[in-house]
Amino acid sequence: APLLELWEQYIEEHAQDKKRLLRMYILITDYDWKYITNFYSKDAVNRVYGQGFSNKPECVYAEHIRVILESLIEKHVAKDDFQSLAIALAWFFVKGNSIDGQFIRSITTASHYSNGISDIKINRILGRINRMDEEDLQLTFPLFTRLYYIHREFKPKIRSLDDKASGNKFNNRGKYPNYMVLDPKVVIYATYKGILSKRQMYKILFEEDIADTLAFLSSAIKVIREKDRIVSSKVRDYWKQRVSKELEQHNEEGYLELIEEAYEKVLEKVLSVELKRGDSSTMYSKAIGRITRIYGVENFVAVLSALGKMKLDRSGYDTETKKGALSRLLMVCVPGTNDNADKLKDLLKDTDITEERLVEAALYSPEWLEIVEQFLGWNGFVSGCYYFMAHMNDEFDDKKKAVIARYTPLSQEELNDGAFDIEWFKAAFKELGEKRFDTIYDAAKYITDGAKHSRARKYADAALGRYTPKELKSIVADKRNKDFLMAYPLIPLKNEDDIYERHQYLQQFLKESKSFGAQRIASESKAVAIAMQNLANNAGFSDVTRLTLRMETKLLEDSRDLFEDIEIEGAKLRLFVDEFGKTDIAVTKDGKALKSIPAKIKKDDKVKALLETKRKFTEQYRRTRLMFEQAMEDCTPFTVKELTLLEDNSIVFPIIKTLLFMVDESGKLGFIREGKLYDYEGNETSLKEDELLRVAHSFNIYKDGHWSDYQKYVFDNGIVQPFKQIFRELYVKTAEELEMTDTRRYSGNQIQPKKTIACLKGRRWVPDIENGIQKVYYKENIVATIYAMADWFSPADIEAPTLEWVSFMDRKTWEPIKIKDIPDIIFSEIMR
Repeated sequence: APLLELWEQYIEEHAQDKKRLLRMYILITDYDWKYITNFYSKDAVNRVYGQGFSNKPECVYAEHIRVILESLIEKHVAKDDFQSLAIALAWFFVKGNSIDGQFIRSITTASHYSNGISDIKINRILGRINRMDEEDLQLTFPLFTRLYYIHREFKPKIRSLDDKASGNKFNNRGKYPNYMVLDPKVVIYATYKGILSKRQMYKILFEEDIADTLAFLSSAIKVIREKDRIVSSKVRDYWKQRVSKELEQHNEEGYLELIEEAYEKVLEKVLSVELKRGDSSTMYSKAIGRITRIYGVENFVAVLSALGKMKLDRSGYDTETKKGALSRLLMVCVPGTNDNADKLKDLLKDTDITEERLVEAALYSPEWLEIVEQFLGWNGFVSGCYYFMAHMNDEFDDKKKAVIARYTPLSQEELNDGAFDIEWFKAAFKELGEKRFDTIYDAAKYITDGAKHSRARKYADAALGRYTPKELKSIVADKRNKDFLMAYPLIPLKNEDDIYERHQYLQQFLKESKSFGAQRIASESKAVAIAMQNLANNAGFSDVTRLTLRMETKLLEDSRDLFEDIEIEGAKLRLFVDEFGKTDIAVTKDGKALKSIPAKIKKDDKVKALLETKRKFTEQYRRTRLMFEQAMEDCTPFTVKELTLLEDNSIVFPIIKTLLFMVDESGKLGFIREGKLYDYEGNETSLKEDELLRVAHSFNIYKDGHWSDYQKYVFDNGIVQPFKQIFRELYVKTAEELEMTDTRRYSGNQIQPKKTIACLKGRRWVPDIENGIQKVYYKENIVATIYAMADWFSPADIEAPTLEWVSFMDRKTWEPIKIKDIPDIIFSEIMR
């Protein structure tokens, strides 16, 4: 306030002239004044700003003073006076008292040091025109258009005076400076308000930047015509959101109708030129890349006819070439409200457009799929096309999400990760037949501009048996290709032995990935998880857990004969499984037990088979133990019947019998035996076969109130659990943490990065080069991140770094999540 009073006093004494005050404001907005006064003559600068301004000292706080001057102008200069003065001064900038080269360069050229006098100042003052305020338009637009044409009159003179300077002066598109480029929406609005005639409007729309005109009109028409309609498109419209807000503010019927009229006439002119073009580009070729919407089956057929036998440009962005320009027009073309298959049929008469070209066009511009299906009469056409769209690694717009949801329960994320809906594929293939399916298969390359469609092709080839398991295993082994790995389980299955062989191969691939770095371990582990899901679906299992349990049981069933004595050169050998599920080989000779297999018989084929089976059983035990520990963390449910059937599995059941289970519905705890639940006191509860049980977490036992009782029971009975369950460390949320999005209870603890990663990577933590070490819970959409001042990818050269905090984010939005909203079991496991 005291500073403003001083300025008020200064204005009264020295700057009562409104023009002088306005010039001061314009002058102070130039942040590179010292360069301009060196580059231009003092006489030219004085002519623009008035005598003495060329001696202006460097202003350190220009932005502060600009704000003060704006406040003074708002108080001392009326709105209409301000607009008139702005236009008058802008006029003076362009017209000047004389036309000499130095003066024109000084007031209209953007030097390599600054944005130029006129660009900065006039743009600020006249920028309010583009706010579409009716009062501002009435005051300024008539003068502005006069200025606009004066500038055009001097454009050749400016360019001829100094080509290099004028090249800098005009913006990087070789057009007028920004303040001289009229926004198409303002031109149309000014015409709607009667400030411009329609003739003037079309003259400006075509003479100005036609690319901006096309971008605005096509975006605006999408907002107007598709307000209550979901339309699929491969073209991202960056204007649409902005235009939508602007049209909401000026939702006047006459204005919207004028936009519709301008759209139709401008597009008609542009299309009439582009559809008849030859190999050379036209005046509109570069600009049509900004078109985001064309309507009508007439345009659809006209573009296809113009294309002839040319292949489509898969990117649709190189509009300088004929193929690229026409492909772009096809990409943005969608059916009109009243378009149908009959119209398409009438228009296709007397053309040489083939069924194959129609299929390509429909995949290139998916809005035509339904109409093309009706025209072709191909049952399952839309389903087959969307199969290819769904099974490639790409994002879906709202329309695609809605349509794909009709065919599959798999989410977009599951599909992008590589999950395969085999039932959908079989249904689409059966409806279409091989010949028609192959036509879509060949055209699928037009879905995307990259190779993303190839995954869907690989899956289709695998599901149709066009690959053999041996071929895909060879490809995967050669380059560890994850797409082929996920396709491998989709090859038609012969029998349960075939399922088992593929299951074992996937587990072997996973084991081999452990020799790579943490990032690759994570990506390959995810690929194996999807491959297992695909195998479960192909084999008819409801989920991967059921498949895994069945395969582990099958291994035992197929190896029963190895549990009988095998005699080799006087030694007897057999497999045995101890009470804890661990497998070993018992060796006896002459009635005495031997500690190891005699060296001379180790190369015998029967001994090799025993050793190989022992290895498989050992890995099976490890996998099963890990699976049940993860099931505890993920709260995976099992039916009573499933667990009871495993009592005959001497490797799996020792794991199950020592674990504490919780009835999913009632929360009752106990150990399971023969379909019944027994608590720590020996009380028995009968269970139904279809009741769901979960492996109890220490948090569940803690909430039950008998944690110490179960710990005592396990200790007194000498029960050895396969992993920490009843004695598992539990971490509960503290009151002060509930409203926080991160916890700092470990802050200050020193770590060794290399050992930290080695410890955590076996528990599904992954190092991320930007976000530290993170663990993802896909079902709950939670990402936990451990942050430390450490380089996780190279050894520390200084003192061991310390942990800072553990934070939680939403997996999809990356927004922070409060600790109170994190499930208690997940929180405890993260902190553990």
